[in-house]
Amino acid sequence: MASARVQRWIGLAAALAVVGLVTPHVGAQPPGTPPAPGLIVAPGAGTETTPITMGLTAPDDACPGDTTTDGITWSTFFVSASVDVATLTYDASGPIAPVGAPAGTVVQALTSTGGVAQVALPTVDVTGVIAPIAEVNLVANNGASGVTDGEYHFGMACVSAAGETLRHWRAEATVSGVTATTLAWTLGAVPAAPVLSGALMPDDGSLAGTFTGVVAVPPVSGYTITAAPQGGGSPITLNVPTPGSFTVSGLANGTIYDVSVTAANAIGAGLASNTASGTPSIQPRPPVSGLTASPGTETIVLSWTAPIGPAPTGYTIDVSPAVPGSPFTAAAASTSFLLSALDGGTVYDITITPVHPAPFVATPLSTGPVAPFAPLIGTGGIQVLRPAGALVLTQRCGVYGALPEEPAAGGLAGLPALPASADQVGTAPLTDGGLPDSVFPEYPYPAVPTYPTTCAVDMGTARLMTSGPFAGTYFSASGRLNQITVVDTRDLDPGFTVNGTVSDFTSGGESFGGEYLGWTPVVTSDSGVSFDGYDQLVVGGQVVTPGQGAGLSTPRALAAAPLGRGLGVATLDARLKLLVPVTADAGTYTATLTITTI
Repeated sequence: MASARVQRWIGLAAALAVVGLVTPHVGAQPPGTPPAPGLIVAPGAGTETTPITMGLTAPDDACPGDTTTDGITWSTFFVSASVDVATLTYDASGPIAPVGAPAGTVVQALTSTGGVAQVALPTVDVTGVIAPIAEVNLVANNGASGVTDGEYHFGMACVSAAGETLRHWRAEATVSGVTATTLAWTLGAVPAAPVLSGALMPDDGSLAGTFTGVVAVPPVSGYTITAAPQGGGSPITLNVPTPGSFTVSGLANGTIYDVSVTAANAIGAGLASNTASGTPSIQPRPPVSGLTASPGTETIVLSWTAPIGPAPTGYTIDVSPAVPGSPFTAAAASTSFLLSALDGGTVYDITITPVHPAPFVATPLSTGPVAPFAPLIGTGGIQVLRPAGALVLTQRCGVYGALPEEPAAGGLAGLPALPASADQVGTAPLTDGGLPDSVFPEYPYPAVPTYPTTCAVDMGTARLMTSGPFAGTYFSASGRLNQITVVDTRDLDPGFTVNGTVSDFTSGGESFGGEYLGWTPVVTSDSGVSFDGYDQLVVGGQVVTPGQGAGLSTPRALAAAPLGRGLGVATLDARLKLLVPVTADAGTYTATLTITTI
């Protein structure tokens, strides 16, 4: 017979390859020797009458010997999972039960589908190539033969002339539903017991731990952690997909729980792991670490490292003897804190405690005695002159604050929001003489309160209104007022008003009135609250609609500050809106917008 490798299996509905590495040898296998690789079984489940095909893909030296020269034979086996197949011996009818095997141990051969008690086994030529095994079933291995629900090994073995196992090929099977005439089987077995590792860690209403998983055929589908209260009561379970760390919650503080883990697969749940016991309780949170206190002149600087474990929401710092403001609080991200205004030479004991949500309480940590240094005493007079106050209006050409979106109103189209200008420095305004203002570098509070400024506004080319009540009667244009800054430092704090008025618009001999110019004032900023609580209040003027009433042809308020609330610096902006009558001749029209503050 030519040397060849033979493989046979039925379909692909189910198959199991049992793998292991074995060095070929002559003589019986040592106890515990794993099965040789290459066995393929199909299908994956059935009853006692289901035909089973066992195919073998094996190297040429699969069985160490020859039937002619060495007397090697083959046998099948169907044995309890507790039997070490490597130690089995055989006679012509199949495997022999080991001496001293416990009662109920099953040691049987497989049956052929034709009813032959011992299957016609494969042949071996001089090179050891194994031919495929004929179909078998478990008809002779049902409940009438002593088989009960449980786990079994079945497969085939290469047997020496003395009946010893030289090598075996094995599959795992789980048998269930056994009666005197029938049974069901599935390839594989329930998983072995996982292993709980180390002690359980208690916390408020919970226990945490870790466990090591298992490998099974079919694969493990998940793990169930069970916490059973000692003394009775309903257990709490937690299902997890993979091994590792876990936390069982919903437990009663002060109750002792026994915790175990089981693995499950498609066949069922395996044995429970070892048991660990724990008692949930509210655990004190750890203190900070590395706390140091460095004294300075009437100061102490605290430094620390955040505690290991749950992050605190902040820190409480107690100082003894007490100082104004104690106890102090520090933010959750803090790792240092400055204590100031201490008494130099006084010995203080400082305690820092991490803060956690109730009911958790952290362990405080003390610096121990520490004393800040006393200051060196010296005297010297201090004098300062507060200059006379003034009300000053200034302007920067080309600088604008943000303007909000303006919806359509009064027959005028809506206008989009406008951002602040990127350049907040601007250019020097011009004096009334047309020259750059020489005191512009002193903006916004020049030494000379009289501060003439001139910044031009170009409103572009007006566009004919083609919709709304003014369609066909006006052109419209919009623009922005160069930002106005008002500084008020007057002692009496009488408040102020910023007004604007515009002249007629003229082009050559043509003109139209200033009532066609309107604006929407915006207070871009004013001074915030001072240390003593003073807060400047500047309020924007009313919207002036162009063409309605006098428009800006008469003084209208851009902004105002009331009596007692005007001291500070305010910046003002405005959107300008212009209507140009279609009856005005074409041309470039100009007007003068005068801003005054009183």
